[in-house]
Amino acid sequence: MAAVQSLGNSAGAKTFNTDVLVLLLAHKHNLCDEVWMFSGTSRKKRFIPVHRIEIPEETRNSLLAFHAITGCDTTSQFCGIGKGSAWKALDSQTSNLLTSIGETSPPTQRTIADAEAFVCQLYHKGTREVEINRERAAAFRKVKKNIDSLPPTQDALHLHIRRANYQSMIWKRVQEACPSIPRPEDENGWYLNDEGILKPKLMTQEVVSSACIQLAFCGCSSEQSCLNRRCTCVRLSLPCSRACKCCDTNRCRNPENR
Repeated sequence: MAAVQSLGNSAGAKTFNTDVLVLLLAHKHNLCDEVWMFSGTSRKKRFIPVHRIEIPEETRNSLLAFHAITGCDTTSQFCGIGKGSAWKALDSQTSNLLTSIGETSPPTQRTIADAEAFVCQLYHKGTREVEINRERAAAFRKVKKNIDSLPPTQDALHLHIRRANYQSMIWKRVQEACPSIPRPEDENGWYLNDEGILKPKLMTQEVVSSACIQLAFCGCSSEQSCLNRRCTCVRLSLPCSRACKCCDTNRCRNPENR
């Protein structure tokens, strides 16, 4: 946590936490005339004049939601999308999609839909697509190697948005002495496990549908093809199909084909 000290009309914070910098920027108009942040080391000191950092008002109003949805201490980051690339997607139009995040708990369907449209912009800037599953399908047709770079499913994304909304709501109320905060497990993307530990709910649907498994195919081509679990089809207890490479050799020995 940051160590904050008030000195007359100025305040200073000593921290290495990006969350604190974002909070100072979002609330600086309600703080002291001068706000400084120390984030350097004993050998290389760095003092950041937060009060001199100018950002458009519409961006500042969406800053907390932006930080929460793109990854912070309590929310995950989208694979392959860092703060730098995400910031490039934040403009006057896209920032308006985040203004209602953190206003209510749980978030409204409109809030979730707007946040989903913003995430579509993170993966494809300038797209008119507002549904992440469609953007995911388009990316799947283009991706060649790393499928982890695909956008999340809509099911997983909506839970992520709920967690970002919950964190944003807490940040927006940091200046209240005794804020009324709902429980995180009340439709906010979290749940309590059997040991009473709070965990993020990652999805509500099955991990892999049976239809997806049926689309598996192998690349076996040797004389001993499809004999052991090195074969994808054998490992999944599926018969080989015409999509498999062994189909070209007529040497398939997959027991599921018999």
